[in-house]
Amino acid sequence: MIANDNNFIACLCEKGLELPAPENVFPDRNLGCYGSLQGDMAFWLDICWRPFSDSLTGDEEIHYLK
Repeated sequence: MIANDNNFIACLCEKGLELPAPENVFPDRNLGCYGSLQGDMAFWLDICWRPFSDSLTGDEEIHYLK
């Protein structure tokens, strides 16, 4: 998403939205075959998961993973 409205972005951040799982992003993929995380899965990991994971505090990450 591209936006230049800081109020809108702040509102989204306050919602505490969760990242969609890779099986929801790529429903046509057999995720059991992605041991090396290449292609679409690498894109999901780099663009979706890492920024989301890096934004969590230690307690938030533990709660999310549970």
